[in-house]
Amino acid sequence: MTDLRVLRMLCWTLVVAAVVAAISNLVLTTNLWAGGPNEVSPTADLVERLLVFRSNDQEVFGPILVGGLAAIIVFVAVGLIGVVMRPLANGATGRDVMATMLVIAAVVGVIAQVINIGVAQAATHGYCDCGYKTEEVIAQDYALSVGFVVQSWLASAAVVLVGIGAALAGRLVNISPTWRFLSYAIAILLILAAALRLTAFFIFIDIDLFQISDLVAGLTLAILVPIWAILLAQGAGKASVAEAEPA
Repeated sequence: MTDLRVLRMLCWTLVVAAVVAAISNLVLTTNLWAGGPNEVSPTADLVERLLVFRSNDQEVFGPILVGGLAAIIVFVAVGLIGVVMRPLANGATGRDVMATMLVIAAVVGVIAQVINIGVAQAATHGYCDCGYKTEEVIAQDYALSVGFVVQSWLASAAVVLVGIGAALAGRLVNISPTWRFLSYAIAILLILAAALRLTAFFIFIDIDLFQISDLVAGLTLAILVPIWAILLAQGAGKASVAEAEPA
């Protein structure tokens, strides 16, 4: 039997965490925090440019930490919602796939966010007074780049899995036509955001695909996900009739 009280609590937790994570994401994406990043001089050499980047990293660590912690809560809530919502879904195989997708997404997403916070903190570390600052700055940048790539791939995988899980939920759980539409819309937009981010690693064009990806994901998280969770909390009681059907 589905515990509707637990499901509703998880849904409202998801609403709050999604809004906080989205605001942090959008603040960083639109450079609203601390007046935006510091400008890099056109005549600056590599080390000077990297030092400016590290200064920017120090300024934005606060919202990255808040957004990362909120995103961890989002993924945990999504995974638990998948488990609690499972009895409401039609079809034994389909409901198992849906729940599994959301649980795996939660695990991968939490790992990605922990790495994201760790990399952001590592970017704020200073340098020793030992005469090798140039070497330290360059080595640090390479290490941060590796961490960023790993985090991006994990985050993209988690987002895609959430999208697939949301689409399956829309298909298998009978909440309302609006909720089903939102489920499919969330799936499409999250998969699009992940595709844009991964494409940015392979195609070098003037358009900032990373920024577009973050905007798509942030707006989806800020608007569609909270509405989806609220409708689920409100309509779960009616959908509970599916539990009476044979698995």
